[in-house]
Amino acid sequence: MPRDSTDEPTDEPTDEPTLPWSRGAWAVVECGAGWWPLVRALNDDLRALSPGYQVSQVKEKFGTLRFYAGTPDGTEAAVNEAVQARITAAEQLSAVTCERCGAPGSTRGGAWIRTLCDLHQADAEQRKFPWTT
Repeated sequence: MPRDSTDEPTDEPTDEPTLPWSRGAWAVVECGAGWWPLVRALNDDLRALSPGYQVSQVKEKFGTLRFYAGTPDGTEAAVNEAVQARITAAEQLSAVTCERCGAPGSTRGGAWIRTLCDLHQADAEQRKFPWTT
């Protein structure tokens, strides 16, 4: 379930992405459901580039997606570079995608930096979430 969910019903999906977690990883996608399509697409791309890749952590930090993953030992340098380039592109796309719903958004400051659309920013301000004060 997304970290910023409430007891109230939302339009957010509840089907968290399935990822190839590395041994000992927390195995939880720690970001809002609006970024789950980005995570799913990234996973598909990385599996195509390096079928044995593994994820160690997925989270929100400073208002953007952070996706930590590795490839198997012996993977060619060009493949590793392509994997890192795709991760960087997804992280950059998260900076303009609402973490709650996936609509176009912008990074918003406050006590907590978040990337939200206008609607979810207004909702956050009304609820006085810590990242809006």
